[in-house]
Amino acid sequence: MGTYKKPNSYKALPLGFCGIVTEIGLGGVFEIKLWVFRSSLIVFEIIDLFNYICSIKSMLQLMVLFFQILLRILLGGLFIFSAYTKLFPVEYFEYFLYKHGFSFFWVQWFARIIIWLEFFLGFGFIFISNIKKIIIPIAFILLSLFCIQLIYTLIFVGNTDDCGCFGSYMQFTPLQALIKNIISLVAILYLFVYKNIEYKYYNITKSFNNILHLYLKKNTQILIYILIIITPISYILYISPPVAFFIFDKKEYELEDKNLKVSLLYESEKFEKPKIDFSKGKYVIAFLSLTCPHCKIAALKLHALKFKNPTFPVYMILNGETQDLKPFLDESKSTNVPFTRLNEPGFIEITQYVVPTILLINDGKIEKKLSYKYLDDVLISEWLLKN
Repeated sequence: MGTYKKPNSYKALPLGFCGIVTEIGLGGVFEIKLWVFRSSLIVFEIIDLFNYICSIKSMLQLMVLFFQILLRILLGGLFIFSAYTKLFPVEYFEYFLYKHGFSFFWVQWFARIIIWLEFFLGFGFIFISNIKKIIIPIAFILLSLFCIQLIYTLIFVGNTDDCGCFGSYMQFTPLQALIKNIISLVAILYLFVYKNIEYKYYNITKSFNNILHLYLKKNTQILIYILIIITPISYILYISPPVAFFIFDKKEYELEDKNLKVSLLYESEKFEKPKIDFSKGKYVIAFLSLTCPHCKIAALKLHALKFKNPTFPVYMILNGETQDLKPFLDESKSTNVPFTRLNEPGFIEITQYVVPTILLINDGKIEKKLSYKYLDDVLISEWLLKN
């Protein structure tokens, strides 16, 4: 049996084992059996393996935490993007709601409530620490209602129309929107069911911990709630206030000359003449420019009026280049509204360079000139029924 020599990694050995290899006497050394040394190495291996497993568990927890944060950011971004695209312009979303049974008066409020709610949920997913109490339940209910509406549309209408999810910015069919909402609901359920990873396992620096502690304080979270409630409301009402706010705005315009020069509508040499005699009967005539964004919104409202009230005598007089006609009709969805085109001189003489110009005429005489903002099926119905 040989003499035991002190290994280079002696300092790494536990104190208990270091005591076995203690030098005594005048340079003499205890001889230890080889199996004792090997046993000590096995213990070290077990300790290293345990530390390695703990590090893997911490890494997995860290990965889960990052995944949860990323999922919250993606959901929040989706809600914010959806709200923003509905708001510019909001009339496209109002049109979608109007087609599904709301009146022109109520769509202006309901559309903005939904947009505000999506802004609130979007910022809530990103900035609220505990999303399980308020944010997740509201988001789940809202998306579930959207899914029910989309399923109803698929069954009774078909997979043809735009769902209105992203306003005029992006076209989604009801089926595409339903798939998107189901994926979002699965992500929301995951965040609700899965236990949150404690932030305390990942304290990086003292300053970071202080910031995190301040963020998680109850008073800070209340302030964040107030901000994400008030800020979107203020933004929506500033950017796109409902027409009910314009109490001093004119719904109708006074006219000095109430005689419509009907003959001008039939003098066009370049385009087909109207097949209707506007000198007899009641008509809603809209004079629109193909390149005017407000005219596109007016045409969209006329389409909605005609869609829900097929008997309404609605007609469009369009001015512009031929290449602009199809984009105008596609964007405003107004292919169901009869129209004719008019050359510049006659169009300008009637509109006096103001578009959109919407006239209610009776036997060739102008009875009302309306603002496109206040196009209302109730108002038009009452006017048509009036003797």
